[in-house]
Amino acid sequence: GTLAGYMFLAHVSNISVVGSHVNGTSRVGGLIGESYNGTGILEADLENVTVNGSTEVGGLVGRIWDGMTNSITQSSVKATVTGTGDSVGGIAGYSKSGDFIENFSEGSVQGNNHVGGIVGNTYENAGIRNCYSKNSVSGNQNVGGIAGLFNSYDDGVSNTYFAGTVTGNSTAGGFLGTYTAGTISSNYWDMTKNLLPGVGNGDRPQITGKTTTQMFAQSTYTGWDFVNIWAIDGDYPTLI
Repeated sequence: GTLAGYMFLAHVSNISVVGSHVNGTSRVGGLIGESYNGTGILEADLENVTVNGSTEVGGLVGRIWDGMTNSITQSSVKATVTGTGDSVGGIAGYSKSGDFIENFSEGSVQGNNHVGGIVGNTYENAGIRNCYSKNSVSGNQNVGGIAGLFNSYDDGVSNTYFAGTVTGNSTAGGFLGTYTAGTISSNYWDMTKNLLPGVGNGDRPQITGKTTTQMFAQSTYTGWDFVNIWAIDGDYPTLI
């Protein structure tokens, strides 16, 4: 990673990376390769970043796992992320027990298996709340606009949208590639841009396809906080 290859019991906040190129094999990130059992990443902004690797490759972090507060919060990633193997994501390649809270990602994400605009692969209580992605996401199997594989059985995904494009050969969805477990509430994806189901292995309630015009309307987003978290003005919602 630009900042660190491996971090243990660490916290990162108020950091910016511009124009960085990171190349590796496993656990490769635009900021951090791997964050283990830390207290989270807060307000990290990455722009014009290129990340290349094989497995567990992410625009911000390759792998984030364990720890009750090891989350990524109020961060943004504009990157080109390429992995030749599994678990490739616009923000993180793999997350176990690391939440994504009020983040967004833009650019492109390409991988093989478990490829997502926010995260490639989630496990245990790795939740996604109040996030969005506008990436072009492509891969072979388990490919989704937000997550390639969502298996957060102690958490869920809520108040999140996808407004990019998804291309996959098997189990590809406009929002999730494969859903295994986790609560779901008030999520949306732009179906005008994607001739795909919302979830590659079978659509789920509360993951709703909308036209681009509908995505520009505040009334679409049931239960979202447009006072403290979100803003909208004739376009897709943005994070305050």
